Amino acid sequence: MRLLLDRLAIEHTLHLNGCSVSALPQHQERPTTTESERIYPIFQLAQLSGWTPEQLTKLSAVDWAELFAEVESFPSLERRRIFHRAYERRFRTQALDAISLNTLKETITIRRPQFQAITCLDEREESFRRHLEEVAPDCQTFGAAGFFNVVMYYRGAADAHYIPLCPIVLTPERWVEEQ
Repeated sequence: MRLLLDRLAIEHTLHLNGCSVSALPQHQERPTTTESERIYPIFQLAQLSGWTPEQLTKLSAVDWAELFAEVESFPSLERRRIFHRAYERRFRTQALDAISLNTLKETITIRRPQFQAITCLDEREESFRRHLEEVAPDCQTFGAAGFFNVVMYYRGAADAHYIPLCPIVLTPERWVEEQ
């Protein structure tokens, strides 16, 4: 969504200045030079295809040349576009599957819950909330919009940068890193 909004903002700014997107320099493929850079797409392909090291060592020099030629003829921009679409499709399918499975479950009304938990509505806490509901069906959970006054910069285990988790008018003084 962020990339889409960035693109629309750039197009709007260009339009206001009498320019068009076609006037911008186009993305140029950088020639792959090192052996590691040439091998990495083959490594990814082997992982995705389930090729074993034994299968790869049996390839002849001609087979390797054909494999490299085929991979290198597939532009990285197009490859990333396809991988991104596949990721989004998988995410959508998983989300819709989870929703459809949960609609089949009976709603259980708990007269006196063992405990109650209130979590934020963002995806980390929401998944924790759903997990609680599955492992402790006698609990009662609630989702609330808010940051519970824990002002921090947060970086997930797979994230490259810290992000502030608080209202924009506050400046975090604490740094939290998932490990």
